[in-house]
Amino acid sequence: HKENLQSTRHIKAFSAPPTRFHNSQHQNGFLDVLTPTAIAILNSSDLSIQLSQEIQRESHAMIKELQKQQQVIHDSVNECLTQKVAQTVTLAQHLQINSGETSLTLNKSTRLLKQQETSLGYTMGPISSRDLFVKERLDRPLVKVYQTHPGTDLPEGTHLIDAGNLYSDSISVTQRNIALLKLARKKLSGDLRDKKIAMELDSNIVRLRRKKADHRWVLQGNGLTLQKLSSLPNK
Repeated sequence: HKENLQSTRHIKAFSAPPTRFHNSQHQNGFLDVLTPTAIAILNSSDLSIQLSQEIQRESHAMIKELQKQQQVIHDSVNECLTQKVAQTVTLAQHLQINSGETSLTLNKSTRLLKQQETSLGYTMGPISSRDLFVKERLDRPLVKVYQTHPGTDLPEGTHLIDAGNLYSDSISVTQRNIALLKLARKKLSGDLRDKKIAMELDSNIVRLRRKKADHRWVLQGNGLTLQKLSSLPNK
């Protein structure tokens, strides 16, 4: 009996005429059964959907523009890094050439120093006077007799002393130049090593940037990529 009563109520509920709101200004077919508040909410949601679609289109255009700018900046940075690598290679080559020329000059200066020291030794003569021949002595008897006359002094001794002083000064200058050349070669070697390291680092940076250049733009919150956004219909 209870089941028959419930089924009778359901039949009456479904067979009852729908309640219509004659004061509503909207005639929406099946939406006439809704309240004015629900209709206002639906209209507001429709505006929100249109606004969200407009924002979505603007976001899509903005992302494409940002992607173009990002690509331009990326290419510009890569080009600058490539130019920097090329400049570093050129500087490294010049440094290597200068280092070789410095080494060549250093070898020449070293040979010159040895020749100057040998010449100074020849000029100073033997260490002991007993190693001199009689004809090489300035105090031999013939010279003593010759110097008894006025104005007949022999200038060989003075010339040898002056030549020895000149050789000593030249040896000091050459030694100082050799020290400067060694310091310059050391600095050039350090600069060349630094340039090679910088060139390797810049090349690795360019290679890494090219490797990581393929980006995918993702909208936060819904996980839509740029490819998915482009496939959406414009409403």
